Amino acid sequence: MYGEGNSAKMVKDIINSTTQISEGLTEGLGIDMKALISGIVGGKMVMNHEHSEPKGINEVKNIIETNKTDNITPTE
Repeated sequence: MYGEGNSAKMVKDIINSTTQISEGLTEGLGIDMKALISGIVGGKMVMNHEHSEPKGINEVKNIIETNKTDNITPTE
């Protein structure tokens, strides 16, 4: 249907269709897909962050020291 070289049109059509579906769900069922997805992703990020162990100050200093690059030359 789209043929070779029409990938931009295909992406545009997919985005338009997705937008129409999202708006239809919001209007018809009251489900805001953008807010739902944002909430899920945000919740996952918080949960992952809570499960990571905090680093001690000495460990942070060691990471900073090992990642320093003293011989960086500025570019224009």
